[in-house]
Amino acid sequence: MPVIAPWSAARPAQLSTQRGDTDDAMAAGTTLAYLRQTVVNLSRSALRRRILGLKLLSKPMPDMASAEEGAYDLLERDQLIKAMRGLQRRQREVLVLRYFADMTEAQVAETLGISLGSVKAYGSRGIAALRVAMEAPA
Repeated sequence: MPVIAPWSAARPAQLSTQRGDTDDAMAAGTTLAYLRQTVVNLSRSALRRRILGLKLLSKPMPDMASAEEGAYDLLERDQLIKAMRGLQRRQREVLVLRYFADMTEAQVAETLGISLGSVKAYGSRGIAALRVAMEAPA
């Protein structure tokens, strides 16, 4: 067990020098700890910013049509509807079931109660009539 002795009168000068060294060492240690913590915090902040930037950039922008393209699509759709109204009833039925309802030729034939050859003929003639109507200036 260490023995604690009272300070002698000769030691105060030594003690103050030691205290000065200790204070300097503590100040240097505190400064180094502060500097270290600052570097760690700045590194973490930079990392957070980088990660956030990557999260935001990783989502691709949706492909959106411009307003001009949307207007052309509407005009084209209106022109197609007009052209479809100009077709014979059976041609229109076959094309709608085949291409808009996504049915096979056999399914269209069964639905309409006509032969497979008739479905092909009505479809072919209907598409030809649509091509002529869509190419004609409105």
